[in-house]
Amino acid sequence: KKSKKQLSVALCTNANRSYKLPFLIIDKYANLQCFKNINIGNLPIFYQYNTKTWILAIIF
Repeated sequence: KKSKKQLSVALCTNANRSYKLPFLIIDKYANLQCFKNINIGNLPIFYQYNTKTWILAIIF
C-alpha cells in the first residue's frame, strides 16, 4: 500500500544567491513529533501547516 505521508519544502533565492529566504516547510500537522521539545520559532525556517500540504498563495 502506498504511503500517504507528505511534506512540502520550498527554497527561494535570487540568481546570484546574495539574498536567500529561510526554508519554507509545509506539513499536515500543527505540532510535529520531531519538533516536540523544540521551539520552531527559534529555528531558521518558516513552518506552516494545512491538511493537504499544498503551497497556497496565502502561505507563500
